[in-house]
Amino acid sequence: MNDLVRNALMGTAGGAVEDGEFVDNLFAAHFYNGVPGGSATVNNGIDLSGSNEGMVWVKNRYATSLQLVYDTIRGGGNSISPDRASAQSSNSDGPATFTSNGFTTGSAPSAQHISWTFKSQEKFFDVVTYTGNGTTGQNISHNLGSVPGMIIVKNLDATANWFCYHRSKGNGYAATLDTDGAFYSTANWDNTDPTSTHFTVKHSDSNNNGSSYVAYLFAHDEAAFGYRGNNSIIKCDSYTGNGSSNGPDINLGWEPQWILIKRTNNTEDWMIFDHMRTSGRQDMWLDDQRPNKTSLDGDGAGTDSQPFLNWTSTGFKLSSLSPHTNGNGDNYMYVAVRRPDGYVGELPTAGTQVFTPVADSSGAPCFKTPNHYVDMSLQKNSNYATGSSATWNVVNRLRSNEIVQPDSSNAEFWNQYHVFDYQNGESNFTGGSGIRFSWNWKRYAGFDVVYYKGTGVQQWINHSLNQKPEFFVVKCVEWSSGGWRAYHKDLASGHVLRFDVNGELNDPSGFGAGDPTSKTQFRVNNDHHTNSSNGWQFIALLWSSVDGISKVGSYTGTGYDLTVTTGFSPRFVIIKRIDANENWFVLDTVRGWASGNDQYVILNNTDQQASADFGNPVASGFLVKGTSSGTNTSGGTYIYYAHA
Repeated sequence: MNDLVRNALMGTAGGAVEDGEFVDNLFAAHFYNGVPGGSATVNNGIDLSGSNEGMVWVKNRYATSLQLVYDTIRGGGNSISPDRASAQSSNSDGPATFTSNGFTTGSAPSAQHISWTFKSQEKFFDVVTYTGNGTTGQNISHNLGSVPGMIIVKNLDATANWFCYHRSKGNGYAATLDTDGAFYSTANWDNTDPTSTHFTVKHSDSNNNGSSYVAYLFAHDEAAFGYRGNNSIIKCDSYTGNGSSNGPDINLGWEPQWILIKRTNNTEDWMIFDHMRTSGRQDMWLDDQRPNKTSLDGDGAGTDSQPFLNWTSTGFKLSSLSPHTNGNGDNYMYVAVRRPDGYVGELPTAGTQVFTPVADSSGAPCFKTPNHYVDMSLQKNSNYATGSSATWNVVNRLRSNEIVQPDSSNAEFWNQYHVFDYQNGESNFTGGSGIRFSWNWKRYAGFDVVYYKGTGVQQWINHSLNQKPEFFVVKCVEWSSGGWRAYHKDLASGHVLRFDVNGELNDPSGFGAGDPTSKTQFRVNNDHHTNSSNGWQFIALLWSSVDGISKVGSYTGTGYDLTVTTGFSPRFVIIKRIDANENWFVLDTVRGWASGNDQYVILNNTDQQASADFGNPVASGFLVKGTSSGTNTSGGTYIYYAHA
């Protein structure tokens, strides 16, 4: 990514932008399948080769098996288990070698494993090894470059507990990662606060003479990452539970992708949630992992039907009355890592890294993407016979299994097949008739998904694009008569579109007059369709232009061949005429978008796929031809969204 692209994204002019490291390069939650008698290659985007250091934590998801932690200093194959006090041993389930793009494993069961990889980086994470000397207080140097928010220490040579420091409890307390015990008073840290250069150990558990130790250090709230190097990507803090399904709303300032939680004032399991396994309100009480146990995902799930927590655009919200995460009056510590977004996620260099059209009919996952995981999927069975049901579906990782339909005003509904429990795809659908088509996005600077609650009072809703949304749609997911409302930057002030019908509305009640967008927020007014006063939940899908990747724009039809410039050759486009009642046309190169053979579907109805000669992609945009009212009538005004 060059400086001009960075400057455009950041809203600056001229000169280079001084960036920090991006979270994509420092942390990854990644699935892999073991290979019995062989080796699996895990490409998670984290460079642990050469002098780079880091830690990998793995767990077989569907078996009662050890938690396993490896690091580059001790070397591949040498594991320690957070669920027990045992000394270091060899285990082939996790990394055997560390690579420039992740790691390779030794022989491991064929079941799916989850891996969490932390790369050492100043103000994020560090790995330290040391030898105990049995003195009253030994200072251990580290390279975190900031005061640690959490420290985990393990004796490698002997059976001994894992000892944890957390800033919310201070230097007079510790907890053991391998048990469910509360934080307790101890002199383990010599009653000395850690500093940006060292931490202090005293007790024999962390400083036994001659014993070898490893320590993992997590930073807290250092604004040193992403564009301009002024964004935080990790926080270590605490909250008090209220024992209610309407639990505390924890404000991190950003949406997390990984959270570790522990009740500090009483016994309770440690809990790990991540955006790959624990997606959606239906799943987040099923797919926790418990570092102090060998249990499979979600074993011993919550005491009620509510999820333990839900991700939000600004943090996470506790939504269960379970004492694991939200006991009334109980105290909890946490560590949270930020998801890649428009502030701390690196911009793609190719459209294939963040968007993929897919045609598929079976398998698990059904809709596979070769280069990225899927955050949102737009789907349609496009070759059903005329008159058959062929509705559209929108499903996303934040609310896995819940479907909303762009061609209807129906409320969301649950479907067992639409799961995001895969590294490179979505949906466990198998069988059925016809070819299903899916258009799949990863969230990045050009696309975001946001949920919010209506208040009936004008409100500004946070998003994570780090630039103004140019095209977004909103749907109340709890109202069966709530239509879709669409904003586009080239509509007249106060005008909106409907996703589910072919018309335009002169209706400022949804978003208000003037520009309802900023680099950080979008505006919704007091309107049932966008901001109902009864507390209903809404979904918003937001798109923006990113040079060479995506483009939101408009054009005026000519009635003859016209080239619309996007700056790239698109694989996908949505076109809508806004000065007449016309359909939303969807074209892509997978189904067929070439001169004389354009396989199109219509977003606002259930019709089967049809063909016409609308035009074709060209090197720097797309050609529209003919006199079709839907795409190129003379003098007609059209809006579009295109993706490379």
